Amino acid sequence: MQSRPTTRIVPLQGGLNFRDLGGYRTKDGGRLLWRRLFRSGVTSALTDPDLSVLRSIEIRTVCDFRSAPERLREPSFLAQAEGIQYLAWPSPSRPQTPAAALRTPGITSLDIRRRMLEVYRQLPFDFAVQYRMVLAQIADGGLPLVFCCAAGKDRTGVAAALILALLGVPFRTILRDYTMTGPIIAADRALASSARHRRFYDFPESAAESAIEALLGADPDYLRAAFGSIRERSGGIDRYWTAIGVTAHEIAEVRARLVGNTHPTP
Repeated sequence: MQSRPTTRIVPLQGGLNFRDLGGYRTKDGGRLLWRRLFRSGVTSALTDPDLSVLRSIEIRTVCDFRSAPERLREPSFLAQAEGIQYLAWPSPSRPQTPAAALRTPGITSLDIRRRMLEVYRQLPFDFAVQYRMVLAQIADGGLPLVFCCAAGKDRTGVAAALILALLGVPFRTILRDYTMTGPIIAADRALASSARHRRFYDFPESAAESAIEALLGADPDYLRAAFGSIRERSGGIDRYWTAIGVTAHEIAEVRARLVGNTHPTP
């Protein structure tokens, strides 16, 4: 029987939002295996002791959702780590981001929230290539695997939610995992004067705090927007994965590698 770690958050000196997705129950009575699949924010500030921690949990594959300019500004500490496969793919070109919109004079929290909802409606489709490749890596046995972006909230949060849904985790649990990011980011920002990640919180002085909170927050409605878009455009989570090129064999492999103790519920 697989033992439960003492915490879902992997303690790393330079980590941000590095979390284990194991332990969640599925609708059919299974449980996601621990120390197989992880989600994270940026990995550029990791340290040698952090690498030792990641080697102790045998991380084999890193999938970075950040754009090429992001990776150039903040290279991942894991990109050249021996024994770890580091993967990144071209990201879609995007119009003005909600973060960039904070520079707009008079921008409000409602404006940012509307932009975030639209971003989330597009994320499953804008990042279909990246999400499909993560599934392919899992199906091919590239575990333990971590997928990451900047804060580990938007691109990563949607990826985590889509994978959990594919595995049969109830949506209320998926929302709970997603919203865990909110207090993590808030705590990291509170330490920004000394933390390695302070550059992520360098917002214009004119930006309203409520607008910044709308940007950084893990609002459940954001994730609901992503799933609503999937229902409208694809007809559901399984059809979404099929539509972006994931095969039935890969889906079966992913479930077999990530879920244990499956049995029918009465």
